[in-house]
Amino acid sequence: MLNRADSRRDHQYTKLYSELDAHGYHSSNSTAGEIELIPLLKALNRTGPEHSVLSLGCGVCAALPVYRSELRVDMYGTDVSTVAYQHAADLGRVNSTCSAKPCLRVGMAFAIPWPSASFDTAVSSDVMEHVAEADIPRSVSEASRVVRCLLLLAIARGSSVRNGIELHATQRNTSWWRDSYTRNGDWVELDVPRQRWPRPREACTAEDEKAKRPRCTVYLAFAKPGCHRALRRQLLGIKRMPRANHLPLDPVD
Repeated sequence: MLNRADSRRDHQYTKLYSELDAHGYHSSNSTAGEIELIPLLKALNRTGPEHSVLSLGCGVCAALPVYRSELRVDMYGTDVSTVAYQHAADLGRVNSTCSAKPCLRVGMAFAIPWPSASFDTAVSSDVMEHVAEADIPRSVSEASRVVRCLLLLAIARGSSVRNGIELHATQRNTSWWRDSYTRNGDWVELDVPRQRWPRPREACTAEDEKAKRPRCTVYLAFAKPGCHRALRRQLLGIKRMPRANHLPLDPVD
């Protein structure tokens, strides 16, 4: 249950994205960005019906059926936007990608609407930069609460303005994000080589870290202590990245 302060912040996010939705922000059925993490999940053997995956900030959740098809996992999603949820519901996604229904729920990054340890894995693509910096510690703790093993993050760095509104509330470098996750959650960083990420040329580099606000993507992977060793062995054993049958063609914000 949200306390009074959380409810105020929830209202602020809901109001912002309601205004954006009035201009079609969540009308896209794009799977860009998010499903690009599928090959890495395949390589780390996060496949099969015994695995459950949560997509944090999935919008209209167009990627969920693709994850379900590619990985054969129980796939769940959450987003702050009630408009996006309704659009996903209209497209039949609320109960179609998981065994413990509903598969989709409206919720905040700092108040994820599932019990503790509900998921093996969580993915988040182009979402965390939209969360206000003051809410990052709670959001990290919440991900740590609901995820049992692995978290994959793709975080856009730089500004993104839509209808005169700055959407990227937190514009920080890789070191800041790494420290935020290791300090506020029960996470150990999983050192994924740059070439294993979906778009290595867009990954933030050491040179980018020195720049004030470059346009690049912060890629990070974290594991719970009990999973870290096994995942690291799997990562070191990757000879060739698996392919996904569905690759995004359109850009993301």
